[in-house]
Amino acid sequence: MPPPEDAPQDDESLDPEVARALNAACDALCNADNDYARLLAITNGVEALKNLGDDGSRAIERLRESAIKDFGMKAADVQIAIDQGVERTMVARATRRISGGRNQHNPHCDGAGSEGKRAADDLVSGTNVKKSGTRNRAGGKNTGVDEIWPDPDWSILEDRRGELPQFPSEKMPAGVQRWLTDAAHGAGVTPAHVAVPLLAVTAGVVGAARRIRASNSWSEPLTLWAAVIGLSGTGKTPGIDVSKRGLSSVERDRRGKIAELRRLHETASEAAMAAHKRWKDDAKNATESGKSPPPMPVEATKPEEFVAPRLWVSDATIERLAVLLRARPSGLLMICDELAGLFLNMGRYNAGHDHEFWLEAWNGKPFVVERMGRSPVEVEHLLIGIVGGFQPDKLVRSFERDDDGMYARMLFAWPEEPGYQKLTNNVDENDPAIHNAIARLVRLTDTPSGQVDAGFRSYRSFCSPKTVWLSPQAVEEFERFRQFIHEKKSELDGREREWLSKSGTHVLRLAGTLAFLGWSWTGGEEEPTEISVQVIQNAIDLLLSYFWPHARAALRQVGLSESRTNQRRILRWIRANHKTAISLQDIRRDALGGALDAPKTEELLSALVRSGWLRKSELPAGPKGGKPLKRWLINPVLFSSADTAQTAETLSRRSTSVSNPAPAVADRFLGGPDRLIWTPDDVPPF
Repeated sequence: MPPPEDAPQDDESLDPEVARALNAACDALCNADNDYARLLAITNGVEALKNLGDDGSRAIERLRESAIKDFGMKAADVQIAIDQGVERTMVARATRRISGGRNQHNPHCDGAGSEGKRAADDLVSGTNVKKSGTRNRAGGKNTGVDEIWPDPDWSILEDRRGELPQFPSEKMPAGVQRWLTDAAHGAGVTPAHVAVPLLAVTAGVVGAARRIRASNSWSEPLTLWAAVIGLSGTGKTPGIDVSKRGLSSVERDRRGKIAELRRLHETASEAAMAAHKRWKDDAKNATESGKSPPPMPVEATKPEEFVAPRLWVSDATIERLAVLLRARPSGLLMICDELAGLFLNMGRYNAGHDHEFWLEAWNGKPFVVERMGRSPVEVEHLLIGIVGGFQPDKLVRSFERDDDGMYARMLFAWPEEPGYQKLTNNVDENDPAIHNAIARLVRLTDTPSGQVDAGFRSYRSFCSPKTVWLSPQAVEEFERFRQFIHEKKSELDGREREWLSKSGTHVLRLAGTLAFLGWSWTGGEEEPTEISVQVIQNAIDLLLSYFWPHARAALRQVGLSESRTNQRRILRWIRANHKTAISLQDIRRDALGGALDAPKTEELLSALVRSGWLRKSELPAGPKGGKPLKRWLINPVLFSSADTAQTAETLSRRSTSVSNPAPAVADRFLGGPDRLIWTPDDVPPF
């Protein structure tokens, strides 16, 4: 851009050194291709001119006039840029005083006069010794960002998968590991796409029929909630379908048994109706003869309506789910290709009753579902496993306003997109291995012979949970893990802390799932009666080395806390609208849509200042008085290409210590101080 005709030129009334610096600042204004670059040129120019005496002050005023008149810049924005230059000069002077008159950052620059001269020389030569404090995160190139801006906290904006560990197939039961590789190859996906749904399906089939007990006061059912995250077409559905086809084939094989149950039910129903008729006749005769009517016998009670037991559903209302849980009280599975529909609809109807229902559906406790115009449905074990996929953007919408820990119940997996693989015939589409394993698990929950008739009158006879204890060695290992988690969760907050707080429950359920999956796959005679130390260690390792880092990546999508979510929202709005300076009203009204009041909005801006994205500046009150005008400058690195945002996941060598447990505990759980630990940059290592 050519300089305006009336831009300040070399002025004999100014000191030659000052004139050179002023002309250099104006040249920088001319060469700038956006508002922020112009503001930066003004700030650099002021820094060069401020220490050059009265002529320098006059030159600053000429620079101000030129920026407003010749370049059409707003007076308030220009004043902010000038203030930044003045502030930078004051910082340099303070540093000089502290260091005894010598600039620690630039030992070649001595004395106030030489400081101004050197700044002017740097400006004229086009090299500012204070630049390059922040580098382009993609290619390491200088962005031109001044050192006055600290390196910002990129994790606030990070919304990509990043580098995450692959699924540790070696932690699965030995008999499953080879099959897992072949099944993933056959489906054209990674082992994680198959393994994570398989774990959730295994747990959901067993459900409340078996409880893993760590102590007399703590036991857990096997049910898991698992979500596979990925863009459309990255393998979520094919991986889930491997387990879903196994479930469907088992249900097809059960049709004959269910038909028999239906016939038994009809027989019991007719017998009850006949008994009820006889009782009514007896009661009528007794009344007519002046006697007390006999009480209705138990056999005269009509059974409930027959409901075919189901292993899984893909869509159902909570009323229907409650009825299905009467037929199969050990639990159900909800399998959805896209889970966003389930979670986004929670709370939209029934005054939020759906939300309450699903929060309880992870626990397996008694629950009553009220129905309009009909009697309520009493559920002995409200336990529903969840398996499905999330697209990243829909994951955010599903949980962004969630403050009740729904996401903490979820085991997240974000596998990498599968690469090209040749077709294979090593595994069948309807594979007998997974069919047989699921069938064995289902038999654990079948109604025992001789209880069928009673079962239609009392659903409680359908599910008699059995307890599986941790072995003494497994209890010791689990206790060390719990102590380790207790130490670590104090270093976290928000959604990460909430997720980690449920890690003990996740480990117990994973341990039971691994034990029963291994048993069902090998076809052993005796089902597991104890959880071994090896199984609990595998469950702990699955949680820490796989599900924990994947959960953090998922929670970064949502926002680690409500405050972080709003901070991300503000930064994205600033970037989308190309703002170089903002006011409190801009953010409260336009960026946040009036969701927060002024004090809370200013708290968010203060947090963004601390994280290096904003810098606060106050303009003096106008001639008529009033409060100073508050503005916040934007770190220019925000406007760099989206590709320059470095992933918040990095491989770094971190050492970790735990104060109370034995010294080997951290090494056992984290692999020792030299192991490569996957941790975000902004939180303590885990």
